[in-house]
Amino acid sequence: MTGWVIVVDQPKDFPNADTPHKVITTSEYLARPRLFDGGRPKLINLSRSYAYQSKGYYASLLAEARGHRIVPTVETMLELREAKLYEHALPELEDLLNRCAKRTDFQPEGEFKLLVCFGIARDPRFEAFGRLLFDWFRCPALEVSVDTGAALVRHRPHPHAYADETCERGSCVPARVPAPAHGAGMARPQGAHRAEI
Repeated sequence: MTGWVIVVDQPKDFPNADTPHKVITTSEYLARPRLFDGGRPKLINLSRSYAYQSKGYYASLLAEARGHRIVPTVETMLELREAKLYEHALPELEDLLNRCAKRTDFQPEGEFKLLVCFGIARDPRFEAFGRLLFDWFRCPALEVSVDTGAALVRHRPHPHAYADETCERGSCVPARVPAPAHGAGMARPQGAHRAEI
């Protein structure tokens, strides 16, 4: 089997007709170890929850154990749960978020939410930020809550439940998942702002 396989909790979450990719449920993936014998599929986990011990969590864990490529990985799921685990990414993310807002003269009145699907920000003013966020956290959909202040923008991204999506299904799943722009171990510039994910 070639191409991406989309893993969802319920068939109605992402009907097969909405995408050229194969769609299976987490229950099918967990219960049928021989489903991809002889192949190394690429999986997109669009489960409703990535919480510890949820079906979404186990689908990614099992995919890694089977040698399948999966987005998001268990490491990404765990990293997004704990501020201490993702705080290293915040300076660079906040710096770019602030630059995008300044460049477009964006001045919100308070907290706002920004949806990023596969590195594509729903608000085109934050296109560069969306790509960088996906480089840091390879998660299909992230919703970023942004608190605004005088010169500070703090954000808290968390995995977005695809079943409750606000972006169109067909446009959010790309033909291929983009490769990260940053290489492993590459030094990342430090920004002046502080953020919370």
